Amino acid sequence: EYAAKRFDENGLIPYVNYKGESVTAKLIPLNEQGWLAVAAIGANTFSSNTLPLLKTQLILAAVFIVALSLFVYVLLKKSLSPIKTIQEKLDDTFKFITYETQKAPDKLSVTTRDEFGLMSYAINENIDKVVDGIKKDSAMIDELNGVANKMIRGNLGAKIAQTPNNPALVELKELLNRFFASISANLKDIAIVLNSYNKNDYTSRVDIKDDIESDLRDMMLGLQSAGDAVCNMLRENLSEAQSLEEKAKVLADSMKELTQGASKQASAIDESAAAIEQMSSSMNAISQKTVDVMRQSEEI
Repeated sequence: EYAAKRFDENGLIPYVNYKGESVTAKLIPLNEQGWLAVAAIGANTFSSNTLPLLKTQLILAAVFIVALSLFVYVLLKKSLSPIKTIQEKLDDTFKFITYETQKAPDKLSVTTRDEFGLMSYAINENIDKVVDGIKKDSAMIDELNGVANKMIRGNLGAKIAQTPNNPALVELKELLNRFFASISANLKDIAIVLNSYNKNDYTSRVDIKDDIESDLRDMMLGLQSAGDAVCNMLRENLSEAQSLEEKAKVLADSMKELTQGASKQASAIDESAAAIEQMSSSMNAISQKTVDVMRQSEEI
């Protein structure tokens, strides 16, 4: 049997001895010469002694496994109970972050000193950071709304003072402040020029910077063109006024000469009138004398 290697699943060789008894043997090689150590035991003896023990061990093992499973279940349930609290708090935090709720999440109340306690401490710290950051971002956005309304009403000097937590909002704040400052400065320059035009001073000009583009640049260029057009018109009006002044002076001289000539003619007419009046008086006297002579002649 050994030479044919007819072993059972346990490496034993079952056989029947010369007494007709079922025997189980274990063979162990001792040396290279083929010496073997053999231990044999009756199959019935093995079964009658080991089966009750095996049954007992199986029962004890089953009881132990059940007890161990209950112990592990209770232990895990107690140990993992903070997970539900952590999950709920994380859900509240994410809802607050995604603006599904306006209420800030409360801190975790896990007081254990195990990994869950450390995790809860870290989560509480990050909840504080998240809530503080969102409050800063909200404050900046609220201020931005106020600044925008001021700009709409014409307050060009408004700017954002709140510092948000989000780096993108920080960059947006700086960009908007530069935009507001640029718009304010450019529109103030335009207002100064228009105020000068209102005072009939058309020499003022808008400072058009190289970085100004599109509609704002077109508006400034249009204002410059309007100022230049008004200046050219005033120059033409001044030239025409000077020409009219010269012509008026010539006309005044001509009127003066005409007036003087008319005065001389009036004097001559006055002298002629006096002579005619004198002649008329003489003729009246002669006529009167003639009448007297004729009357006297009739009387004679």
